[in-house]
Formats: sequence, C-alpha cells, structure tokens
Amino acid sequence: MTVWGINQSQHILEIAAHSLAGEIAATEGDFEVAIDQPERAEQVYRQDLLEFPENGWTFFGLSRRATDGQPQKVLNSSSCSKTGFFQF
Repeated sequence: MTVWGINQSQHILEIAAHSLAGEIAATEGDFEVAIDQPERAEQVYRQDLLEFPENGWTFFGLSRRATDGQPQKVLNSSSCSKTGFFQF
C-alpha cells in the first residue's frame, strides 16, 4: 500500500519508529542517539532530489545542513534564488 502513490506504508512506519526513538532518547538526555547524523542526512537529501527534483522539504533540509542548522542563516542565505528554492 502506498500513500500519495510514492510512500510505502512500511517506510512511513519505519520513519515513525525512528522518530519515536529519537524523541525518547532526547527526553532521556541522550542527544548522541537523538540527533541525526548530518553527513548521512545530506546524502539522503541529495538522493531524494534525484527522484523528486523540486521537493521543498529536501531543499530546506540541505539548506539547514549548509548553514550548520542555523535557521537565521537559512533565511538570510544568498543561495536562495528568485523561485524560492536554494542552489546547491
């Protein structure tokens, strides 16, 4: 079964399980486990762009990686194009 024709139910449940594990770890103060690995996240975002080249969430994730996760740097980034997407 897929959601919106692109997301398999199993993958959605796997994401939910990882999210829950991260939330529990953060609540317990185990931030090494709770926080994603930035290098791995960047790799996943770039792979996603190959399949979905205009995915706004992927662009946002890459912009956070490019600016060390600083929201203000993302908003002030000169890499933001006229179309609202980021150049990488």
